[in-house]
Amino acid sequence: MVVIPKHLDYLKRFADLDSGSVLDVGVSSIHPHRSLRGKNVLHLDLEKTPGVDVCGDARNLPFPRDSFDFVVCSHLLEHLESYEDANSVVVELKRVARKKIIIVVPELREVDLGPAYKNEHKIAFTKYLLVFLAGKINGLNVEYCGNHSIGFFGGLRGFFGMGDLVCVCSKQ
Repeated sequence: MVVIPKHLDYLKRFADLDSGSVLDVGVSSIHPHRSLRGKNVLHLDLEKTPGVDVCGDARNLPFPRDSFDFVVCSHLLEHLESYEDANSVVVELKRVARKKIIIVVPELREVDLGPAYKNEHKIAFTKYLLVFLAGKINGLNVEYCGNHSIGFFGGLRGFFGMGDLVCVCSKQ
C-alpha cells in the first residue's frame, strides 16, 4: 500500500498508486514528509540520504524505458537552475513511465515572498507554463492541471494566489 503524505493526499484522486510500481523522483532529506511510502515505491534523489533508494540525476534517470507504472515528481522542478533543466526532467519522466506522470510544483502567481523563497526556488510555474512544458513540448496527454490548497495554511496560500499546482499526464 502506498502511503501518501497528507499534503499530497489529493494524488489519490488522479491515480491508483497501489495498482503498480511507483517512482518518486526528487525525494529529499530536507523534506522527508513529502515522500511517498510503500513497498511498490522507489525513491530517487541526487544524494544518498535516509529514505533514498537510488541516487541519480532526474535529468538522466538510471532506468530503462517504461520501467514504472507511475512516476511522481513533487516539488523538484522549481529548484532547478533553468526551464531547459525542467524540460530535461520531463523528457526523462516520460521515458521511464508506462501509465501516468504526476508533477507537483508550487504555483506562485503575484505574491513576492522575499529573498529566502527566491533563493530556494530558482524557477516559477503557472498552470499554463506547466501544461505547455508537458503537453506541447513533450507530447504528453495532460489529463488534469490545477491548483490544490488544503488545510488552513493551504487555504491561506490559495487566497494569496499560491498553492500546489498538480499536472497529471499520460503518454499518448
